[in-house]
Amino acid sequence: MILEGFYGQTVELREDLLYYPPQELWVHPLGEDGELAFGVTHAGVILVSGFTYLEYLVEVGNLLKKEDDVLFVETYKAMINIQAPISGRITQINENLKGEKASILESHCYEYPLFSMVPKEPIDPKRVFLDVEAYKQALLRGESDHCGAGARVQRRSKYQKEED
Repeated sequence: MILEGFYGQTVELREDLLYYPPQELWVHPLGEDGELAFGVTHAGVILVSGFTYLEYLVEVGNLLKKEDDVLFVETYKAMINIQAPISGRITQINENLKGEKASILESHCYEYPLFSMVPKEPIDPKRVFLDVEAYKQALLRGESDHCGAGARVQRRSKYQKEED
C-alpha cells in the first residue's frame, strides 16, 4: 500500500506487517512461541531524515519491561532511544546495523529488523498492534511521534492522495 504526501514524500506500508506508532516500529510475528521481530517503519525513516549511527543498550537474553530502552540511534534530526513495545525477553539483535551501518535502514527499512522479543505473557499481536489500515489512518491524522522524542507532529496538509 502506498501513502502519498507524507511530509512531501511517498510512504510504503506493508500489508503483511503490524505497526506500533509510538516508536514508529513495524512488527512481524515469527513463530508459534510468540516471538516478534521489530523494525523501523518507512514513515519513521522519513520523520528523522535517516540514520547515522546505532548502538544496542541490551543483549540477547535480557528481560525488559515495556518502555525500557533497547537501542540508541543518531539521526540527521535527533538522538533517540528506541524503547521496548512490550515486556519480554530479547531473542535477537541485528549486529549488521551497529555503528554507522544503520544508514542501510534509509533504503531497506523493511528488510532489516532491529531486534526480536518473546513476550513475558502470551499476547495476540493483532489486538496489541495496529494493522496496516489503522496505521495508515494514524499517519493521516498526524499521530506520528516526530523523531521519537515525544514531540507530536500534526500534518501540514489536510489533503491526501493515496493509492492502493
